[in-house]
Amino acid sequence: MAPEARGGSLIIGNFDGLHLGHVSVLNAAVFQAKRNHRPVSLLTFFPHPVEVLFPERRQLRLTTTTEKLALLDKLGLDFVLVAPFDKPLAETSAEGFFENYVWKTFAPKSLHVGSDFRFGKGREGSQEWLAAKAKSRGFELCPSELVMIDGVRISSTEIRRLLVDGKVEEASRLLGRPYSITGQVEHGDHRGRQLGFPTANVSYPDDKILPKNGVYVTEVFWQQQTFASVTNVGVRPTVANVTPSPRIETHLFDFNQRLYDEFLNVRFLARVRDEKRFGSLDELKEQIGRDSACARDWFTPRKS
Repeated sequence: MAPEARGGSLIIGNFDGLHLGHVSVLNAAVFQAKRNHRPVSLLTFFPHPVEVLFPERRQLRLTTTTEKLALLDKLGLDFVLVAPFDKPLAETSAEGFFENYVWKTFAPKSLHVGSDFRFGKGREGSQEWLAAKAKSRGFELCPSELVMIDGVRISSTEIRRLLVDGKVEEASRLLGRPYSITGQVEHGDHRGRQLGFPTANVSYPDDKILPKNGVYVTEVFWQQQTFASVTNVGVRPTVANVTPSPRIETHLFDFNQRLYDEFLNVRFLARVRDEKRFGSLDELKEQIGRDSACARDWFTPRKS
């Protein structure tokens, strides 16, 4: 880390999803740093600590590291350090973590953390521990307050729960933006084109959480343009070759350009229906037509 990062404001956290609660912490740190003409830095981790501490639990992400860094780039930070979280770090005491990762690297004038932030082996590094260290080292400890919306605490865990339930609008409200997935368009079996609704088969990282299987109103961001669309997430139960894992298949409205190998950002705006099996491809085609009409209607008032 550059020497210029020392003596400023430091933020520590995993920040998966970079939701409105996270942004509140970051904005407060950036405001304080700029007011005092100091640099502002972020220390975050990869992979998620849960994956190392509890390998039997599969921690699906709201944001990949690339997505997280792109979002952070818009918030006015001067330095970002992504530290590898591994077993040696998990076994490091709170004192060792503080000395090696916080003080030696950053020597901050202020330290900004979430209200439930804990660190060090056995989570021994509590708010009280940090408060004592702040007093002895002469820096300001700035724990954030919980951020609530309509009585719901904003947290990555709550957002994951909402997505698993297919509640993309509620999840987006806590994120402060639509939940999205970025992936490369792959060749499929061209079934959508045969049905009259060509789709982009969008790949996704296997550790990225998907909304519940079903049909969604979406928009696609590609080459600095946004296109209205409808997206199916699921295993295509009506088609004979059912996929073993969910696919993301997106139909862009009034669009006829080639997208193979292009990267699309698919943003989930509203849920239309559950995925279901139809008795024939003709029935499926009719339903896709209804789904598309429903999605188009969703966009209509936003064009006036």
